[in-house]
Amino acid sequence: MVEMSESEPGGSRLLQAQRIEEARAAQLRETVPVAGAAFANVAPTPRRSRRLRKWAEESRKVGAALQMLEQNGMAVLHDRSIPGTDGNIEHFIVGNQGIIIVRAAPFKGRIRAKKTQVMVGGNNVTVVMNGLIARVDTVRHMIGGACEVHGALCLMDHRSEPKLFGTTSIGSTQGTIEELARVHASLPPRDDISKLANELDTIFLPATLLT
Repeated sequence: MVEMSESEPGGSRLLQAQRIEEARAAQLRETVPVAGAAFANVAPTPRRSRRLRKWAEESRKVGAALQMLEQNGMAVLHDRSIPGTDGNIEHFIVGNQGIIIVRAAPFKGRIRAKKTQVMVGGNNVTVVMNGLIARVDTVRHMIGGACEVHGALCLMDHRSEPKLFGTTSIGSTQGTIEELARVHASLPPRDDISKLANELDTIFLPATLLT
């Protein structure tokens, strides 16, 4: 396998959270010079920082689980920036089925489609799904149709079979991993997995470098 740039799952989100917290602490020290440092230690963590940390932790857990797919001959990349935007790709998987973009989502419950909406439990995840689909389209465009590109939304459920919505699936992390491994094993071996992974590594740089 080609050696690729190292990037920790959720690393850019954690870095963003830390910078928000540091800016808040600096603001408190400037506003209240004498007691600012003490206030900074007890002040509530900014809401956006909490959300970013939660997202980073979920991405870290999913990334650690996805790493097992390398044992099946698949390539795994984490936390990559999308050129020309402030968005990122949480995880790339490259296997015999092509490229799979994986996004972690802190939802659990029954998966169901309601007209133009996708629901998980009582949560409307349509916006999250649309964001993932947009990333699939972006990657497909940027690699110039070199292979199929799919999306997978990984949920918090302990075990649920992925459900397919077009080229994008929704299911638990464990269920998604099992399905990716099964499809990879059922298809003829690709001889360009390393090449594709290296191309992704070149185009989509580690997000921490640009955060």
